[in-house]
Amino acid sequence: MLIKIEGRETQRHFCDNQRPCTHELDIFIHDVHPYAVVRKTGKRVGGISFCPYCGVEIDNEERP
Repeated sequence: MLIKIEGRETQRHFCDNQRPCTHELDIFIHDVHPYAVVRKTGKRVGGISFCPYCGVEIDNEERP
């Protein structure tokens, strides 16, 4: 599920398999470019196509 971040062109992906103890990446999509951010360091990870937790294809998710 993509959720719009107010005041930005970025949307955040929330998945059903998200668990605080094992969820190390936050998944975002900006315009049409999905990417991940490592929670511990805040560093942006290169382009991704699928969520590593639930397997959904980020590009094909329904937009809010």
